[in-house]
Amino acid sequence: NAEFGNTIAITDFMFHSDGIAWDDNETAANISFSLGEGGTAKAKFSLNYNTNDYHVLFKSDRVNLERLNPYIQPFLKVDDFNGFLSCNLSMTGNTEETTRIAVSGALSLDDILFTGPKKDSLIALKNFSVDIDSVNLKSNIFRFGHVTLLKPYLIYEQYDSVNSNFSSIIVSDTIMVNDSSNVSAAPESTNPFLMIAEFTKQIAG
Repeated sequence: NAEFGNTIAITDFMFHSDGIAWDDNETAANISFSLGEGGTAKAKFSLNYNTNDYHVLFKSDRVNLERLNPYIQPFLKVDDFNGFLSCNLSMTGNTEETTRIAVSGALSLDDILFTGPKKDSLIALKNFSVDIDSVNLKSNIFRFGHVTLLKPYLIYEQYDSVNSNFSSIIVSDTIMVNDSSNVSAAPESTNPFLMIAEFTKQIAG
């Protein structure tokens, strides 16, 4: 992403699909790839053209999250962010109804470390994992099998009645206002965190 000076290397890319046929209402595809910074990912995708329903199976193994640093730094004054993401998720939805999303599966974050501007560790944890029984946005269903947190670490310092070490790392000029079309954060068009925030606002609204 040139806006953030960020380059993500993709290797061992594979895409397979049986194609689109005039007499077939559904198409499917398989995708897999490795990341140069570490980790692998693969997905199976199918779409029904009559109903606009889709189904995605997505699996990742220790995807390096360090490349998210350029997207976090417009919001937080952090020196570094490290960690690994692994997941095995099944998602169904509809391209015409954005809230018709149902998700199940498992997600794991490993070796997470947030380092502050003074290069001190603010947040760290060995593992955070969650089993998702069912998350359905349209029906407001959120059911989780279990949530595990291993070796969490957090340092909190209160400087005065208002300020703390956490409030001091927030970048004040990136606060969202009520009108989502008027966001003062620098490049928002391709920042995934702003995209997620806008999507969440649409669902809640």
